[in-house]
Amino acid sequence: MFKWFMRVSVVVLCIASAWVNMPVVKVASGDVGTRNCRYVALGDSICRGYGLDDSSKQCYASLINQWLSQRYDYVFHDNLGEDGLESRELLSYLTDPSRKEYNKYTKTLKDADLVTVSIGSNDLMHLLNISGNIDEMISDNKEKFVRACRAFGETFPKIIRAIKKVAPDAVIVVGNVYNPCHGLESFQEVYQVADHYICELNQGYENVPDVLVADVFSAFQGSHEKLVNMAIRKDAIDPHPNARGHEIIAEKMLEKIQEEKT
Repeated sequence: MFKWFMRVSVVVLCIASAWVNMPVVKVASGDVGTRNCRYVALGDSICRGYGLDDSSKQCYASLINQWLSQRYDYVFHDNLGEDGLESRELLSYLTDPSRKEYNKYTKTLKDADLVTVSIGSNDLMHLLNISGNIDEMISDNKEKFVRACRAFGETFPKIIRAIKKVAPDAVIVVGNVYNPCHGLESFQEVYQVADHYICELNQGYENVPDVLVADVFSAFQGSHEKLVNMAIRKDAIDPHPNARGHEIIAEKMLEKIQEEKT
C-alpha cells in the first residue's frame, strides 16, 4: 500500500497537501483516543470505477478513502456505486421500504460522516443514440432531453434530503456531470448536443441546501489531458473517466470540503 502511494501522480499528491491542511470532518467517536470516520460513496458506474484497471485503488471514492485513512485511526468505507443507476432509482433506494436495496442503503448511511454522490449522467446518456442520423436523434429526443433535465432538478433535492434524514451530521459532496465528448473531434456533433443538455441538467445541482457541489464539468472542460475512456461500443458511447479523470474528480471534491471547513 505504501509503495502505491509513492507512485501516485503529482496532482494526487497535491490533493494530499490540501487534505492535510483541512480541518477534520466531524466524526463519530469510537474508543477513547481513537478517531473514526464513516465514508459512504453513492452513485452510478463512475462511483464504482467502471473501466479502470483497479478500481480499488484508482476510482475517486478509493482515492478519497486512501487520504481519509492517512488522517483517521479507522475509516469505515462503503462504495455503493451501481452501473446504470439513474437519479430516480437512487431516490427510491433511499425512500421506498419495499425496495430490497432500502435496508442496505439506510443501514450503510447511518452515522455517516462523509457522503459523496455521483448521479445524473445516466438520466441523459440513455437518450444518446449514435447508431443513426445525429440530427434525427436530436429532433426525435428533444422533448425527452428537456423532460429528463427537469425531472432531475426535482429529484436531486429529494435525494439530498433523504440522505440527511438518515445521516443528519454527514458532509455531502456531489460532483456535477462532465461532457465526455470534450476535445474529441470525432464526437463534435454529439458534443454540442450533450453540452447543451448537460449544462441544463447541471442547474439541478445548484441552490440545493446541505450539499457541496464539486464543479467537475468545468475541470474537465478546462483540461487538455485525456480524462475519459471515450469510445463507441455497440452503437453506444462509453463516457467513463479514466484513472486521471478520477484523480481530477477526487481533487475537486476534496477542494469543496476544504473550502467549507476553512
